[in-house]
Amino acid sequence: MKPTIFICLFTLFSEFMIAQPEQNIHVRIPDSWMENVRTMDYEKSPHDLIIEFEKTVFPDSVFNYDDNMYGFLNPMFVNLDQDAGEEMIALYGWTPNTPVMLVFDRAEDGWKLLYAEAFYMHYREPELSVANNFGPNKTFYFRWLYDRGSGIYRDSYHFYKLIDGVVYHSLGLVNEARLYGWGLFLNQDVSMTFDFDGLTSDKIWINSNYSYFAGPVVDGDVSWEGHTEIPFVQNSDGLNFNWNPETKMYEPEFYDYDSTNLNAEKLTCLQELCNDTLFVKAFRYEINQTLKDGTEQQKKLLKQYLKTVEEQGKATAPEGELELKGETESGMKFYGPKDSDSGKKKNKKR
Repeated sequence: MKPTIFICLFTLFSEFMIAQPEQNIHVRIPDSWMENVRTMDYEKSPHDLIIEFEKTVFPDSVFNYDDNMYGFLNPMFVNLDQDAGEEMIALYGWTPNTPVMLVFDRAEDGWKLLYAEAFYMHYREPELSVANNFGPNKTFYFRWLYDRGSGIYRDSYHFYKLIDGVVYHSLGLVNEARLYGWGLFLNQDVSMTFDFDGLTSDKIWINSNYSYFAGPVVDGDVSWEGHTEIPFVQNSDGLNFNWNPETKMYEPEFYDYDSTNLNAEKLTCLQELCNDTLFVKAFRYEINQTLKDGTEQQKKLLKQYLKTVEEQGKATAPEGELELKGETESGMKFYGPKDSDSGKKKNKKR
């Protein structure tokens, strides 16, 4: 079987699971600025506070901003770690599509910016939350948009902890991953919910709902169509992620008493968009059940899909393909229809 991935999304589950302190920085921040933020008037523009902050953190930068762009700054003072003092986390930026998450801590010589991470949002405004999880090191998290396009969407939640003056990226999991049409034999709709244990242990319970279904492969279909009514695999299942203080990560607690339970391969597959070879491998048990108990249409299309993947390593429907059209510095990807041989674009649905 040829291990080809149709769309270039190499954000594997293993990468989501790596604790990453590399973004940590230490920049002295004036106490006066921190106090102005603490007492800021939320009815007024934070424009001047943002400019002062950027001149402190990026003194050599040339500021090209529009006076009509007021920006945003939303701080939260909260005790995140084992000491008795407060830290500050905040969202700031010039546009809601390109926010930055900030973490500040107070040391003996004053306030310092410890961590800054830029990310991408669209459709919804950015969010930053703190969980009252069990233990002295509280988990804070935000949602990050990775892929978007007509019929394409993928975002994820990223979870962090501040431990001994270091910010750790301790877990990242896809929140929603949808792909409809685009000439792909396999389409998908994946979504996740999560809850923190706030009483006895530091863990996150997730529940994933997923459906992998036929794309535009029925006679008369055009490339943007999909068939949610013809599922190949669909289910809902949960999983605990337990905090490991040694690795500074939330780690999955897999269960093997049932073939339908989430395992490492299934969890990896849920992080991606229509990875044909991984889907066939991860959900082999469920695929076999559909081949056994599904409708005649499900069985026919699924057999055709499996044969195509085995022969080609991917399964493209007759009407066109999807291709990467652009990417931002923060890793946000934009997709569109692949140019045909004649140089014309395929039709697409907005």
